[in-house]
Amino acid sequence: MINYKCILSYDGTNYQGWQIQPGDRPTVQGSLINSCQKIFDNDEISVVGSGRTDAGVHALGQVVKITSSKDIPIDNLTKGLNSLLPDDIKVLSLERCEDNFHPVYSAKSKRYDYRFTVGHDSCPPQLRNLIAINKNQFNIDLAQKVCQEFIGKHDFVNFMNTGTPVKTTVREITACSVRYVNSNEFWKSSFDGHWLFTVEGTGFLKQMVRLMVGSLFSVAREHTSMSDFEDSLSAKPNCKIGPVAPANGLYLVRVDY
Repeated sequence: MINYKCILSYDGTNYQGWQIQPGDRPTVQGSLINSCQKIFDNDEISVVGSGRTDAGVHALGQVVKITSSKDIPIDNLTKGLNSLLPDDIKVLSLERCEDNFHPVYSAKSKRYDYRFTVGHDSCPPQLRNLIAINKNQFNIDLAQKVCQEFIGKHDFVNFMNTGTPVKTTVREITACSVRYVNSNEFWKSSFDGHWLFTVEGTGFLKQMVRLMVGSLFSVAREHTSMSDFEDSLSAKPNCKIGPVAPANGLYLVRVDY
């Protein structure tokens, strides 16, 4: 069997997430499998991704392992996949990889970005599927304190939703920050900029990043105290403090091996 490591970028707006689902519901994995089957001319294709992004979540660097019995030159395979995939999914790079490479279990860290604006009318309609809107007031000092608290090893049981069973809910966050990003020249006339929440860690639970952002929003609008947030982060039972943040602001940026 031939193994290929693929870096994939996609706009998740029109998809029910990464993972293939029963029926005709569109998924990123399903689209990639369909394209691979046409190129490799068989149904014996394995397509494994590094993370199961939710419906509406985007990726700048989703890592995928494609396995097939057929050997196709890298350039031909890259061009072929990009010609068959929908316009909102693109193969950025392809290379051969070893049998023992696994997009999930071989990963050492991941980075996610969450992009959002503050206020009801703060985001151009052209970006409504790419940047989330936080309609409430936003205390940046409190938000930055929350980011600093996230760094380190914690039991994130209050920052996950049920899904795939896990052996432990302990995860380590190695970097976390929030900052303002100015718009580039194209958007300057109607859009000053937006906020960027960035988090890196050794692994993440189901909807963990979106719950982290939801908690940050709750504290930053002074709806939740820092003391309650700290209780939640210390795994106090039944202590979720923020809703799941909207999917459209989240990006899987990078997976490191």
